[in-house]
Amino acid sequence: MRAAGYPEGVLDRWRTIPLSAPIPLADAARAGEPLLLANPAQFVARYPDLAPTIAQTGSRAMAALPVLVEGRVVAVIGLSFGAAQA
Repeated sequence: MRAAGYPEGVLDRWRTIPLSAPIPLADAARAGEPLLLANPAQFVARYPDLAPTIAQTGSRAMAALPVLVEGRVVAVIGLSFGAAQA
């Protein structure tokens, strides 16, 4: 995992993510489709347990993008944004 711009220690709990976890990256991996959350309200409505993490990181939008090889998900790229997206 590679990340930049997050407070120290925030990402420690995300080094290993079970595929069954109820979080955007795992949901995108299971579905094999991008997951876009344009603002904090969308994020918290779908993932209320992540509200403290959102507040701690300052993320205002997120994209979880599965990487497919021959139709199979091999990774997911997560992007977070400091401003809401349209």
